[in-house]
Amino acid sequence: MTTLTLTGVIGFAVIACVFGLVALKGRAGTLARGSGLGLHSAVLESSDDAWNTGHEAAWPIMAMACVVAVFHAVGCGLASLMGNDGEAFLHVLLISGIIVSLALGALARAAAINVAKRQAESDQAES
Repeated sequence: MTTLTLTGVIGFAVIACVFGLVALKGRAGTLARGSGLGLHSAVLESSDDAWNTGHEAAWPIMAMACVVAVFHAVGCGLASLMGNDGEAFLHVLLISGIIVSLALGALARAAAINVAKRQAESDQAES
C-alpha cells in the first residue's frame, strides 16, 4: 500500500465522518450554532432558527456526501490491490472524490443559506 493510497483512504474516511456527523446532528437539530462542524455564513449564524433550519435542509446532501466519501475511501483501498492499473485508478478516484466532495459541500451550504433566507423572509412577512 502506497503513501498515496493511505492518504486517500484516511482522507476520505475523515471527510465521510465529518459529513456524516454534520448530517446526523443537522437532521436532529443538535448542532450548536457556530460549531466548527457546521456550515457557516452570516445568514446561517444570524439566529438559532436560521442555523437549525439551514442545517435541517442541508442534511440529505451532507449524507450523500458522506456516502460518496465512503465509496471513494473503499475504492482507494481496493486500488492498492489492482497492481499497476491501480495507480491510475487511484489518481482518478482521488481527483474525482475531491471535486465531488467539494461540490456537494458547496451545494449543501447553498441549500442551507437559501432555506434560511426564505425562512427569514417568511417570518418578516408574518410580522
